[in-house]
Amino acid sequence: MLLRKGRPALMAMDALIHPADLHRALQNAGAVFTELQACYGLLAETDCDCCNPGTCCRFLPEMIFAEALQWVDVIRRLPPTRRVATIRRFIEFYATCPLHSGGCPFLEARRCSVYPQRPFACRAYGLWSVQTGRCRTQENRESRNTLIRQWKHYGVELPQEKAQVEMDYCAEVRRRSSEVVSDEGLMEVLAKVYELDRSFWPLSDSFENHYHSDFSFLLAGLLLGHRKAVLGKFAVIKDLVRKQPNGRLEAILSHARVELMFVDLCA
Repeated sequence: MLLRKGRPALMAMDALIHPADLHRALQNAGAVFTELQACYGLLAETDCDCCNPGTCCRFLPEMIFAEALQWVDVIRRLPPTRRVATIRRFIEFYATCPLHSGGCPFLEARRCSVYPQRPFACRAYGLWSVQTGRCRTQENRESRNTLIRQWKHYGVELPQEKAQVEMDYCAEVRRRSSEVVSDEGLMEVLAKVYELDRSFWPLSDSFENHYHSDFSFLLAGLLLGHRKAVLGKFAVIKDLVRKQPNGRLEAILSHARVELMFVDLCA
């Protein structure tokens, strides 16, 4: 989210994450990625039995910095043309959400294109008890109501129905094994995942507090600059609300320094 829990969107520059930070973090991330996958292995594998697979991937999941870094690692290994196209989808997702949401930018033909690197939030979906799942869905809807009020404070009237776009907790997720999964067990795995993130401090703290655990915001901030990313999003959303021609979005996409940022990361 652009704004959350009343925190200002524009942060001190020395607290932000820069491409050089990612480059250094990636050099020492191999062991953490291995441990992260081991934690994921503690979760039951699932299949979706619904008739519209990918519907639950309408928004990006919150994630820890280690998971975001894992996604950066995936993107930097893509062929150049596909890499640029993927990053542009993330920037567009960031700039237009919550008014427009075509789904997670990694979603291709209703399937996850980074399935082995999907974060904990995606893996745990459908494993939580129905009661917990419904509570989390309601909390997310309440957060979107708060977001609408915050946008209104800045002079942007978002349609109220945008607070209700999150689907009900899906009951069509099937476990591949018969093992019992409890909410307590899931929380224990989540605690281990968060413990791994401590090795990336203070980047992990910056990602949570300054980018609100939003991978699209991180990419936009890296490519456009944090301030320009925030102000650009305000401008795009205002145009969308007023149903004005949105040349701002194309301008943002054309000015994103995609290859410049990824030159060192791909070395």
